Amino acid sequence: FRLWERFANWIGRIFAKFFSMLPTTWQWLLTGCTILMLLFISIASRSEGMLVLCLCASFAIVLYGAHCFGSLLKSAKDMSKGNLSTKVDNKLMVGSFKDFSNDETSESVITLADGAYTKAIKAISNAVGKKLDLIGFDTCLMGMYEVATVNAPYADYLVASAEVEPAYGWTYDVVMKKLGNKPGMDAVELGEIIVDAYYDGYSGNATSALFDLSKTDNMTSKVDTFATQLQSALSTSSHKSAIQSIRQNTQRYAYLEHVDLKHFATQIKNKSSLPSALKNAASDLITQISSFMIYSKIQSNQSYHGYTHGNASGLAIFFPEAFECCIFDDYGNVEECYSVLSPCTTTEVQEASGWYSTAEMNTYKSGSGAVWSSKWKNFIRKYSGID
Repeated sequence: FRLWERFANWIGRIFAKFFSMLPTTWQWLLTGCTILMLLFISIASRSEGMLVLCLCASFAIVLYGAHCFGSLLKSAKDMSKGNLSTKVDNKLMVGSFKDFSNDETSESVITLADGAYTKAIKAISNAVGKKLDLIGFDTCLMGMYEVATVNAPYADYLVASAEVEPAYGWTYDVVMKKLGNKPGMDAVELGEIIVDAYYDGYSGNATSALFDLSKTDNMTSKVDTFATQLQSALSTSSHKSAIQSIRQNTQRYAYLEHVDLKHFATQIKNKSSLPSALKNAASDLITQISSFMIYSKIQSNQSYHGYTHGNASGLAIFFPEAFECCIFDDYGNVEECYSVLSPCTTTEVQEASGWYSTAEMNTYKSGSGAVWSSKWKNFIRKYSGID
């Protein structure tokens, strides 16, 4: 009997894991179809008990379906207001720092890591016979050092937001009117107009910045030196604790692993107990950021998901914590997620795979389109305890 009970529990766990991986609406449809099939079977077999049970189950499915679609509608409203970090449930997320332009029909995206974007933008650059004057990302979470390095070989300037953007995007009417009145303006002037128009036209957590991509190689050099010194400092327990504390207090964006590079470096620079070589590297990086990010506007007083942008500069970098903990409601929907330095409690769900597994971190810098700093990757691996 115990062997049978263990086997049944094992089968149950496998089914529950598979079922929980499905989006909420799919769960509802699968369960509804199963109940409908049982209803037909009960009618065919003339089983009154089964018929009553199926009718009750069908009523419960209708109520659950109402809840599912209610969640979808609420998420759609949130996203229409610019909250693209909304999670319909713990299976669905919108956006990623390595891809954009999600096609909701084919469920495909344009990715930066596997070379798809690089191939396309390279072909465009070759067609015009030179680098593009300006590339702008009217999409969420692209104001990152990593994104800039991908675009640097093919454009002179980049406009992007480190935070999520509203569903209606940039204020093109303002930008196009000014461009039409002065079609000969250079890329810097146009980039500043885009930043200003976006900032002025959106009353939420707007961040936007203009980057001089000719300074990307210098940025990479400073990031590499900074990462090397950080990795070296981790070997001393007191220094590691200080870096962990600073990471916990660094300005974040919609995704927990997106942190403001300038704010992080500034805190490192000002921490007296850290090695001089590390603080000097942080100082050099801050100086370089000032020439790399030549114009930005941040609505620093706006609150978003419990945090404000008072320390935001407009330039993010990928920097995950060792653990991301999420609290779920009774229906399996995510209520809150946050980064911690130790395993999550039993009332939370620990997401220690994803970005933080060895396999994923090994593919962090992979594909012909990924040109991220290997030194920064090595620092993250050691910081997260992988190496």
